[in-house]
Amino acid sequence: MALIAQYTLPLLLMVAAISDIRTRTIPNWISVALIAGFLALGLIEGFALSTIASHMGIGLCVLICGFVLFAFNIIGGGDAKLLASSAVWMGPHEVLTFLFLTALAGGLFSLGVLLFRQIPLPVFAVRVDWIARLHLRDTGIPYGLAIAIGGIGTLIISGAHPYTIY
Repeated sequence: MALIAQYTLPLLLMVAAISDIRTRTIPNWISVALIAGFLALGLIEGFALSTIASHMGIGLCVLICGFVLFAFNIIGGGDAKLLASSAVWMGPHEVLTFLFLTALAGGLFSLGVLLFRQIPLPVFAVRVDWIARLHLRDTGIPYGLAIAIGGIGTLIISGAHPYTIY
C-alpha cells in the first residue's frame, strides 16, 4: 500500500500537467482522486483525525484563495482545484514550500511562454495542436505544469515521500 501512496501524488500531478498543456483543462477526476487518495491513505496508515483534519483545512483554505484568483481571472478553475487538492497532501508543514515552488515555477514558465509567443512558429509546430494553442497570445498559461513542478519539487526538497508528509 505504501508504494501506491508514494506514487499517487506525483503520478496524478504529471497527468494533470500533461492534460493542461495538451487540452487546457485539468479533469475534475484528478482533484477528486487526490483528495480520496489522501483520505484513504490516512485511514489505512492510521493518521490521527486531527492530522487528517488539518490537511483538509489547508486544502480548503487554498481552495478559497484559488477561487478568489479564479474570480479575478488570474488562474483557471481546474488550476484552483488541483492546487487545493495537492495542498491537502502537503499539509501545514510543507504547504508554504509547495506554494512558493509553484509560484516560482509558474513565473518562470509564464515568462518562457510569453517569450515563446514572440517568435514565429516553425511550420512543423503549427501542425501540432497543443503547441499552436500555447502560442496563441490571447489565451492563458496552462498552470497545471507549475503546480506539478511545485508539488514534486516539494517532495524532493522535503526529502519525504508523499505518504510521510504529515
